[in-house]
Amino acid sequence: MTRSTLAIAVAIAFAVPTMGSAQTNDELTQKIANLEARLNQMEQEQVSFVNTIASAPVCATDTCGDSCGGCGDTCCRNRSWCCPEAGAFGEIELLYMSLKETDNDTTQDKLYSGTRTTFGYMNDKGRGFQVRYFEIAIRAEDSSERFDLDTLDLEYLSRFKLGCNWRGDISMGLRLMDLDNASGFGQDEWEDALGPVIGVNLIGEMTKNLSVYGRVRQAFVYGSEDGGSDPDDVIPMSELAFGLEYARQLNSSEMYLRGGVEGQLLESVYNDDEDASIVGIGMALGFRR
Repeated sequence: MTRSTLAIAVAIAFAVPTMGSAQTNDELTQKIANLEARLNQMEQEQVSFVNTIASAPVCATDTCGDSCGGCGDTCCRNRSWCCPEAGAFGEIELLYMSLKETDNDTTQDKLYSGTRTTFGYMNDKGRGFQVRYFEIAIRAEDSSERFDLDTLDLEYLSRFKLGCNWRGDISMGLRLMDLDNASGFGQDEWEDALGPVIGVNLIGEMTKNLSVYGRVRQAFVYGSEDGGSDPDDVIPMSELAFGLEYARQLNSSEMYLRGGVEGQLLESVYNDDEDASIVGIGMALGFRR
């Protein structure tokens, strides 16, 4: 109600005679005062409502931006890849891989099973740590040749976004490796080889639940061959994987199922000059924040 409306109402009250007993001037004055007080209250409520709307956070789709800024935004905090709800995450992966080497002397075409287990913690700013353990044992049928590989990665990781369709994380840390491989040409063994590792993981959305993924990692481990009898060697280790991922949102977490191909290359692990590679397929089940 505006003040002009109030004036009209007062004029009508004076102009139109009332039914029953006549109203005194004091009664009319009191009614006008009550109407003015009510009008002032309504105007204050209107101003307060407008101020509340103006100060409310805007939930635009790009509020958090393409980078990992704006984690304090209460509007998109729990909806952002870079600003998730803090908590644990993990993944279990089953792989089937075959062994190849440079001169094709110890090639094993049969697929052998290996496992990779990952678990860690992610804070509400998209940063955290993870532990990854990978193991595979490849043996010839007569046990004359073997390739036993174990790696343990301790890493710090941070998430990022690339445009509207890609998201990922970059990780870096230390790798501990044990490798025992034997062939008809001899045996090479490294225990507790240690070195830096860095990795990048990418996810590209195709539909609401289906995405492609890719992962690349590189490590350089230092250790003594054959139990310390030789000087420290450097073993470059490369890893490449890609495939499809199906994910579903569950409260503050996201469950996913992956399937794809993977290859790993270990340089100069056969007689100091031959490379070895393990190539195959993998399936993973995990959850993330």
